[in-house]
Amino acid sequence: MLRYNDLFMELSASCTIPLADRVTWFTYSGYYTLAAPDVLLLVEKNILIGDNRSMKTRFLLILLVTLTLGAGALVVMKPGGGVTDVAHEHLVPTVAAPSTPDAQNQAKPRIPAYQEASEVGNLPPTLPASEFVGKTQEAYEVARNIPDTLAQLPCYCECDKAFGHKSLHTCFVDDHASHCAVCVDEALLAYKLQKGQKLTPHQVREKIIEKYSVEHQHE
Repeated sequence: MLRYNDLFMELSASCTIPLADRVTWFTYSGYYTLAAPDVLLLVEKNILIGDNRSMKTRFLLILLVTLTLGAGALVVMKPGGGVTDVAHEHLVPTVAAPSTPDAQNQAKPRIPAYQEASEVGNLPPTLPASEFVGKTQEAYEVARNIPDTLAQLPCYCECDKAFGHKSLHTCFVDDHASHCAVCVDEALLAYKLQKGQKLTPHQVREKIIEKYSVEHQHE
């Protein structure tokens, strides 16, 4: 088997130039070197210099290796001539933009108008429940029984923006609630929380806000 340096001798042995009986010039990796005839004989024996097919094969092999190495060099070269060092390239971390007060306010669901306990007093009367039927009648009955609680609750039909209502109680002062399922359902839920679970008006309001804020946020 040829050694590593013998491989270069094999690839260039076809270019040997005999100078005398004892020594011969041959090209070795781009340089001229002297070698004894018996060494060249061994090389010639291993590479079959006289075989044209073997010479063509070696020439094609040299050409293929040269083209491969050249293509590899082009891949790793930068357009400006420098070598790309992938291992030392620094990645710029992405920094999230700080949230502004406006963005935080937009993320919070809006809570419609309601009255505080200190503001409740001398509330206007609601319409008689006898004027209505079904769930609507029950809701107007609730408004008559717990008016102070309804005054401390926001109405999620957002009638405060459309009609200037101060709270859920305002919806039952006229026939507005009879045309709004949100008003009716809120009033019935408030009555259930206060009478059934013994919650205070403040606690009822927290439950109402929790329930309807989530529902309106997904609309």
